[in-house]
Amino acid sequence: MNETITMSGNLVHDALPDIVYEQSKESIVERIFETWGFAPAQITLLESSYHAVNVDGDDWHYKFMVCDHIVFAVMGKGWSTDFTSIERAEAYDGDY
Repeated sequence: MNETITMSGNLVHDALPDIVYEQSKESIVERIFETWGFAPAQITLLESSYHAVNVDGDDWHYKFMVCDHIVFAVMGKGWSTDFTSIERAEAYDGDY
């Protein structure tokens, strides 16, 4: 999904708060599906960590919080991934 954001006007950078976007749960589930093939309806997100990607313009600043690690369960089995590798997380096995 490509989104174009257009800003206009005469804004003062120091007066602007950071605009922060966090990757949605739906987007994380989609990444798990695309990377590892688990059915989205069977994924239960459990724990996650994020890193910030900053994008600066002349009169604005955006911060994107992107998931870099997730622990999730599929059909009662725990999994852990950084989206480059995956491993079982047996400590997270259970009914979800």
